[in-house]
Amino acid sequence: MKSRISLSVASSLICIGHYNVAIAQEVDTQSTEDVINTRELEVITVSAERVTSDAQKTATALSVYNGSELASKGVTSAESLATVDPSVNFTKNNGVPYIAIRGIASTDTTEIGDPSVPVSRDGFFTNRPYALQLGMYDLDRIEVLKGPQGTLNGRNSTGGLLNVFVKRPGFEDGYISAEIGNYSAKNAEFGIDWRLTDTIQTRFSGTYRKRDGYRELTGLAEGINAEDENRHSLRGQVLFTPSEDFNAWAMFQHDSIDETGSAYWTTDFTVKSEPEDADTWDGKSPLLYNKLKNDKAQWEFNYSGLPLDGVLTYSGGYEELEYNNAFEAFNPGYPSTRSFLQNQYPETWNHELRFATPIDKEWSAQFGVFLFDEKMSLRDSGIFNIECIASHPLGQACIDRELDNQYGLRFNYQVETNSDAVFAHFGYRPAENVRLTAGARKTWDEKSRTGGNYSYLAALANPFIPAPASENDATGSMKDSQITYHVGVEYDLTDDNFVYGKFDTGYKAGGFNSNAAGVTSYEREEVKTFEIGSKNSLLNNMVRLNFSAFMSTFSNYQANQIVDDFLVVFNTGSADIFGAESELVALVGDNGKLQLSAAYLNTEFDDGISVIEGTSQNPNLREISGNSLPNAPSFSMTGGYSHDFNVKEGILRASIDFKYSSKVYYTVFNDSDTTGDAYTQTNASLSYQPESMEWEASLWIKNITDEMIFARAVRNYNSNVNNFEFAPPRTFGVKVKWNFF
Repeated sequence: MKSRISLSVASSLICIGHYNVAIAQEVDTQSTEDVINTRELEVITVSAERVTSDAQKTATALSVYNGSELASKGVTSAESLATVDPSVNFTKNNGVPYIAIRGIASTDTTEIGDPSVPVSRDGFFTNRPYALQLGMYDLDRIEVLKGPQGTLNGRNSTGGLLNVFVKRPGFEDGYISAEIGNYSAKNAEFGIDWRLTDTIQTRFSGTYRKRDGYRELTGLAEGINAEDENRHSLRGQVLFTPSEDFNAWAMFQHDSIDETGSAYWTTDFTVKSEPEDADTWDGKSPLLYNKLKNDKAQWEFNYSGLPLDGVLTYSGGYEELEYNNAFEAFNPGYPSTRSFLQNQYPETWNHELRFATPIDKEWSAQFGVFLFDEKMSLRDSGIFNIECIASHPLGQACIDRELDNQYGLRFNYQVETNSDAVFAHFGYRPAENVRLTAGARKTWDEKSRTGGNYSYLAALANPFIPAPASENDATGSMKDSQITYHVGVEYDLTDDNFVYGKFDTGYKAGGFNSNAAGVTSYEREEVKTFEIGSKNSLLNNMVRLNFSAFMSTFSNYQANQIVDDFLVVFNTGSADIFGAESELVALVGDNGKLQLSAAYLNTEFDDGISVIEGTSQNPNLREISGNSLPNAPSFSMTGGYSHDFNVKEGILRASIDFKYSSKVYYTVFNDSDTTGDAYTQTNASLSYQPESMEWEASLWIKNITDEMIFARAVRNYNSNVNNFEFAPPRTFGVKVKWNFF
C-alpha cells in the first residue's frame, strides 16, 4: 500500500512538473506585444509556516482573504467566511457553531471537546467553539490553511486552521463606516491609527451590529423574533519599536453578544421538510437567548538581533469568556415547557516561545515550546422545567407535585484542560530551486473534570415517578500524548511555477462522556495526509492558477448524537478521504478580475463499521460502512467577477459572486431526513469611490434568490423530533465609508 501511494505521489508530481514547464515555455515564447495588459496580481504574504512567505511559494493548500476584500463581501464572522470559501463548511450543534475543512470537523461541542479546525486569532487559541461568533473586523487578512497543521500551528488542527490577523498599528490610516439594511440592520465600524511618539504607535477599532431577527415565531414562542443580531466589540493596540532589532505589541479586546440565537424548524421524527414561509415559523424549539461576553489580552515580543538572522518571539495571552445559551422546547412525552440551559465560564492562557530563521537560506530552522491552559466552570446547565401544561394528560400531576421551575437534569462541573508541546521544523536546500523540509511536534494533553449531575426523574421523565432526586458523580480524567510529524519536498520549476509534495500527520485528543450510567470514554482521533500541489503565476502575473490533491486516512473518527438527555461522543472507526482543489484568479482586460475556486471530496467509512443509533432503551445497530463523512459535500465551488468602470472623477465597481455546494450529510448515518440539499447562493454589490479615495459608498445584496439553505439537520432522541436550521435569507443594504490618511 505504501509503495503504491509513494509511486502515485511521485508520478503526480512529475506530471504536474511537465505541465508547468510546458506553460512556462509557452509564456516565454510570447512577445511583449502579445501581453497588452500590464496589470499584475499583488504578491500575497502569509504566515502559514510561522514566518512570512509568498503564498505562491508556500507548500500548503491555502486561501487568503485581505481585510478590505472581506469587508466588501460582508464577511464579519466564521459563518459568513464559509460563503466565500469552497473548502469551508459551517454548521451548529445545539446552537454551538463549528467548522469543517475537507470534511474534517469536531462535532464534540461539549465542555470536554476540542475543535478539529481551530481558530488562531493573532496566534491565540481557544477551545470553545462558540468563540467563533466573535466579530472579525478591522482585519489585515484571514488565512484558511487546509489539511493537518499541527506540527507548526498548534493543537488539534487535523482538518486545517483559520489564521485571523487584525490590522496592527503602523499604517497611519483610519476609517469610519455606517451601514443600514433590511431587517432594520444598523451597523457601524471604525479603525484609526494614532502615533504617540517616534517609537510608540497605537490603533483603536470597534464595531457595533444590530438587526431584527430573520424568523418571526408563532405557537409556543409567540412574539419571539429569532436569529436577531446585537453585538459590539472594542479593541485597543499599542506597538513599541525602540530599535530595529526589537518590538513589542499588546492588545486588549472586549466583545459582547446578546441575541435570541438560532430558530429550529421542528418536524415529526424522521420527517424532513422546510417551512413554506421563510419568515414566519411555528416556533416549537427556538433559542431564547445567546449571550457571550469576552475579555482578551494578548502580547508579543520579537528580537531579531541574533545569529543566523534568527528571530526570537514570545507570544502570550489571557481570555475570559462568559457563555449563556438556552432554548425552549416542549417534549410531547412530558407535560411542561422546558429550557435546555448552557452556562460556561472558561478562562484560557496561551504561551509560546519560538526561534525561527528565514526560509530562503540554505538551512532554516524553527523550534519552540507551546503551553495551553483552560480552566472552565460549567454551572446550572441542563434541562429545566419552566411551566407545567395543564392540558397535557399528565399536566395535573405535574402541577400537584410542583414540578415547574424545577431541574429535571442539572450539571455542575469544574473542567481543566492542559496541552503542552515542543516542536521543531527544518528546511534544507540541496540546490537553489529545491527545498526539503521535515518537522515534528510532541504534544501532551490532559483533561480532568470534577463535579456531578443532578437528576430528578419526576421532573425529567414522568411526574408519577416517586424516586427522590439523586446526585451522580461525573468525575473523569484523560491523559494522552502523541508525536505528529511532517516531511516534504518543494521545487521551483521556474520563478513563476512551484510544485510540492508532503506528508503530514494530525492528532486530536480523546475525552469522556457523562450519562445516567456514569462516565464513558472515547479514543483520540488520528489522521495521515499525503498532499501534492502546484502554484503558478502566468502571463506576467496576470493569472494565478493553483492545484492540490490529497489523500487522508482517519482512525477513530469521533461522531456524536443526542441520546438519553445527553450529547454522547463515540468513535466510529476508520475512514478515507480523497480530494482535489483548484484556484484561478485572473485579471481580465483593463478593469476586470475573475476568481474561481473548486473543491472535490470523496469520503467513505471503511468496511465492517456499525454504530448504535437511538436511546439505550431502544437501541438500533446500524452499519455505516461506505457512508460519507458528515459535513463533506462531494463538490463545492465559489466564483466571482468584479469590474471597474471609470466614471467622472471616480471608479464604479460592480461585483457578483456565488457559492455552490452539493448535498451534505449531517450525521454518519447518511439518512435522507438529515441531509442538506444542494444549493447555490449568489451575492452582488455596486460601489463608487472618487479619485481622492476619501470616501466610498456601496450597495449590496446577499442570497439574491432567497434560497432556503439547510445549515443543520438532526434527529433528537430526547424529544423524538427532527430539528432543522437554515442559513440567512436574502439581505441587502447600503454602506458608506470615510477614509483618513
